[in-house]
Amino acid sequence: IHVWDLSRSDISPQYTIPGKKYTPIGSMQLSPCRTDHDLANQYL
Repeated sequence: IHVWDLSRSDISPQYTIPGKKYTPIGSMQLSPCRTDHDLANQYL
């Protein structure tokens, strides 16, 4: 799983969580935008 902070970079992820060490992931939930800054930097 790669996690980006789009306000810093859209090329390199901020965090990478290795999947092989953990139980298989069935679903994920994104956190909501809480500030105008969050809204300006979101996209899927």
